[in-house]
Amino acid sequence: MKRKKRKNNAGFTILEILIASVLGLLIMGAVLTITISSQRLCNAILEQINVQEASKKSAEMIARDIRGADYVQIYASYPGASQVTSGNFIKIFFPTTQSITNVGYYLANNEIRKVTNLGTDNTGSTLDDKLLAEGAEGTAIFNTDTNNKIRVQFRIVNTQGNDSGTQASDIDFFVNLRN
Repeated sequence: MKRKKRKNNAGFTILEILIASVLGLLIMGAVLTITISSQRLCNAILEQINVQEASKKSAEMIARDIRGADYVQIYASYPGASQVTSGNFIKIFFPTTQSITNVGYYLANNEIRKVTNLGTDNTGSTLDDKLLAEGAEGTAIFNTDTNNKIRVQFRIVNTQGNDSGTQASDIDFFVNLRN
């Protein structure tokens, strides 16, 4: 008696399993690449938002204080000895009717800082020296003109050494004194 050979169609061949595994790995690699690229883009956008928020916050504080001032004095640097028409330190004098102390803003060591309780020698308490923004750049960021306006211009840069590159925000605006 002859036996019939049975074909077993219940499983996969080793070649079919190998091809399916390679295709699965290719698809997983493509998904991983897209995920990593999306994460880098998201990080770059978040860094740009942070830079813009720091710039906006600094600009709004400076503008608000200048608008409320009786007068301002600009110095080349902090603490300044003699007044100039453009520099990196501005001292803001408020009306004596207000209970606000004189304040100053300055650019030094790539930071924009606010100092309060300024004395006549333009130095303030180190406890009253507050960081507003890091990564600041600019030369003579405060300028006066003949129309009783103050021009403020600086740049905030964030280079954290990651793959998202350099994020920057340029600030340039005029503020009228209240007079």
